[in-house]
Amino acid sequence: MERQTIRKLVNNLEQELIRMGYAEATLNYYRTNWKMIVDHFERIGEDYFSETTAMEYIDKKCDFFKKEQAGELTQSNIYLFRIIRMMGDYQQHGTVLRRYERSLSR
Repeated sequence: MERQTIRKLVNNLEQELIRMGYAEATLNYYRTNWKMIVDHFERIGEDYFSETTAMEYIDKKCDFFKKEQAGELTQSNIYLFRIIRMMGDYQQHGTVLRRYERSLSR
């Protein structure tokens, strides 16, 4: 997949999640976190997404690596990590590779 700016990546990922039928509440949660991630990238002068830079953001935000080592990650820490992974997967493959469902009814 061609390299996209982080804003373009987020926009395309959002359109894919809409196409896949993600709930509006879920999309709003992603949008809130994407905005903070994009803001971080812009603050440090990065135009393109990288998981390494995104993980630096997570570590600053919630002391991710220390909590991970201590086995103290919260559900919100894990969700933020999943958002980063989703962005990386989408950048690399142009598709959402995983889907986390609450139930199997779909």
